Amino acid sequence: MLKDDLHKLITSLSASERRNFRSYCKQQSGSGLYASLFEIYISASAVNAEVESLFESKHPSISFDNTATYLFKVLTDMLTMSRIQQDKWFSQVFSVMKA
Repeated sequence: MLKDDLHKLITSLSASERRNFRSYCKQQSGSGLYASLFEIYISASAVNAEVESLFESKHPSISFDNTATYLFKVLTDMLTMSRIQQDKWFSQVFSVMKA
């Protein structure tokens, strides 16, 4: 189920959201495997099974499921923070939800 949700989320991103995510990835230290998975989703107009096999061929010792879960978390956090910065009302509602 997460793979389908991740695919829908990535394909529904606007060009500016994709650009923001790429710049966010460049700022982060580490191996950036989630960024690699993101680029595979963007470049491949393939179904999830093909994306998974492409990722596993590039990174054979890395878990696709763990990387996909982390990518989903990072994307949703980035989109939420972006929305908080743009919309004062959403910022207030989000603060109440976190409390």
